[in-house]
Amino acid sequence: MKKILFTLFIILLFTGCDVNLFPNKNLQDGYFIDFGWVDLNFVSELRNKNINFTVLETCVGAVGYDKDNIIVAQHPTYEKHSYEYTVDTSITYYYIIPLTKKISDTIEKNLIGPMKKDEFNKKRMELHIPDNLKFSFFPINYYFLHF
Repeated sequence: MKKILFTLFIILLFTGCDVNLFPNKNLQDGYFIDFGWVDLNFVSELRNKNINFTVLETCVGAVGYDKDNIIVAQHPTYEKHSYEYTVDTSITYYYIIPLTKKISDTIEKNLIGPMKKDEFNKKRMELHIPDNLKFSFFPINYYFLHF
């Protein structure tokens, strides 16, 4: 038991506080969900590996995607103390990332949102995003979020 604890201590010592025990979830067009633990906080971010850019920071709670669009639901966070944040589950923001009918050539600007649920549903209709595109991936912390 002491050897196991010592080994874990050495691993944490050499990796610092940024420990990612979970593999990334690849989506489409270089977009992926990056999630893990940083300084005792769960992190789930939407990133793009083509330009190493964080599209949406924590807390990404739900994602749906097909070859044409990515849809995202996110709860905002606020800092409680230094290096400690709280997820505000009473608020949900929605985003759309068009992949085939882009609104911008730059990844940083090809994002529609944040939107409230009714705005999101209206924009989905306007962009002809099919109803069968649903939120299908929920990062590891989804059990305590209420989408």
